[in-house]
Amino acid sequence: TTLYDQLGSNAQELPRDRCRILPLHSTLSTQEQQRVFERMPRGVRKVVLSTNIAETSVTIDDVVFVIDCGRHKENRFDPINRMPQLMETWVSRANSRQRRGRAGRVRPGHAFFLFSRERSKNMAEYQTPEMLRVPLDELCLQIKLLDLGEVAEFLGRAIEPPAAEAVAEEIKGLQELQALDLREYLTPLGYHLASLPVHVRIGKILLFGTIFRTLDPTLTIAAGLSFRSPFVAPFEKREEADKARKAFAVQRSDHLTLLKAYDGWVKAKEKGGERSYCLTHYLSANAMRMIAQSKRQFVDLLLEIGFLQSDKDIYSDPRGGRQGGGRGGRQGRAGGRGGTNFGGAYYNANSGQTALIKAVICAGLWPNIVRVQPAPPPRPSRDGRPPPPKPPKLLNRDNGEVFIHPISVNFDASITFPSPYLMYFEKVKTTKVYVRDCTMVTPYPLLLFGGDITVKHELQILTVDGWIEFRSMGKVAVLIKHLRQ
Repeated sequence: TTLYDQLGSNAQELPRDRCRILPLHSTLSTQEQQRVFERMPRGVRKVVLSTNIAETSVTIDDVVFVIDCGRHKENRFDPINRMPQLMETWVSRANSRQRRGRAGRVRPGHAFFLFSRERSKNMAEYQTPEMLRVPLDELCLQIKLLDLGEVAEFLGRAIEPPAAEAVAEEIKGLQELQALDLREYLTPLGYHLASLPVHVRIGKILLFGTIFRTLDPTLTIAAGLSFRSPFVAPFEKREEADKARKAFAVQRSDHLTLLKAYDGWVKAKEKGGERSYCLTHYLSANAMRMIAQSKRQFVDLLLEIGFLQSDKDIYSDPRGGRQGGGRGGRQGRAGGRGGTNFGGAYYNANSGQTALIKAVICAGLWPNIVRVQPAPPPRPSRDGRPPPPKPPKLLNRDNGEVFIHPISVNFDASITFPSPYLMYFEKVKTTKVYVRDCTMVTPYPLLLFGGDITVKHELQILTVDGWIEFRSMGKVAVLIKHLRQ
């Protein structure tokens, strides 16, 4: 982004009538990405500023010159803090060779490397194995499901095994998720999660959404978490895109915001206004269609593991009318497997209850909770004008400070949170530690779906997982414990 802005502002050296600068990265809309394949008029130079998406995923056949900076941003996972990290590192020699091969696909080309031969000799031959860069929770569940023995012992046989501490932290996380018991055996919940080829937290959201009959909105939220955000932000219109996204904001929740945008897309699609709706609200139509396809796939998976009853008309739109196709349905207006809403009336009996939907999300995301600490009142400025509001401080379980990601609808210093707790899908470290896809959560979902509860009768305090405290009468605390059982 910085390089794009700098080059775009240098009109004297790079006049627009002779040089077209185009960005290329995964968060751009498909329409913007397609621009890099356009042929330029005679006398106009095309300059593509790309992430490593152009290394293997995209081939631009008219590229003649490649300038390789020798760096890339790589997702790695910190198992101790259970946090993905987007780290800028040197590429491997294999990556560099791949980049060099992008030049001259249809005629002789040239590659320039912004690093020395000595640096090249010290680069790793290949990229770090994926097992050492990603969470291992799904792999651990598969090992237990297939009865392959102790997780640590089995993974220790790998050519480049993960660290023992990393495996231990993954086991601990699965126990907190209630997928494994203290003896590292699969719980009933863990068995179902291991049977679903999805992220464990997304799987838990799907299971609880089915149990509490909020299936269709739960499917939408789970599918949205599985892919990149459907909200797009063109370089030239970032402020307009941000306003459009926040116009969908609901109850201080990124998850419900996505749900509202998707429901609007479904209605616009039915009226033939899909293109206009996506352009107006800065949404990717392709991402919306992927969410709809994923919802159908999730329904198929839930049916295969026996969590949905096939006689409940699960492939029909909860608003009425069949979407048909595939199992149990005839081809209808929505186009068979192209349906957009699922579950019928039975599995969506409570889909209008947003409080219950947020509770289901809480059940899946626990223990990903941060505490909101309001900022102190700002000091008045010398000129008498009201000072700008300060954002609240977010603290995790260990009182470490985290920050709301700028793409969140909650990224606004003027927002107040009636409940001092936010749940989030992912915590990621870039320049700071950010929480992404966050939703404000009230006390009762934490009490009902959170960790172990401790009651301090003499102090009238109810503690969840040893760190979230609520004042409560003893009778209420005992009642909540009975409800959890």
